[in-house]
Amino acid sequence: MNLSNSPNLFNLVNVFMIDKIKMENIIEQCKARNRVAQKLIYESYYDRYFTLCKRYLSSDDLAKEAVNKMFYQVFTNIKKLRSSNLFEGWMKQICINTCLNVINK
Repeated sequence: MNLSNSPNLFNLVNVFMIDKIKMENIIEQCKARNRVAQKLIYESYYDRYFTLCKRYLSSDDLAKEAVNKMFYQVFTNIKKLRSSNLFEGWMKQICINTCLNVINK
């Protein structure tokens, strides 16, 4: 298969770059405390991090509480994020730390 003639590969690369640029813009808007951008992040990542919290915590209620605390920490501290490339890993670490704090209470 000749990749240089493959429009699908080219389109996938373009979509990836557009999504990356959009995410960088959304993160910058969150740093400026834009509520619409924060809502977009919240709605995009809620299910993923709720599932992660459920792995650590014993109930749905504790997991919901932890996810909401995690998002509060994310939006409160997002200005400290050095690079948008680190965003998902940074959020995951906040999520895990939040769950451990709930467990230790």
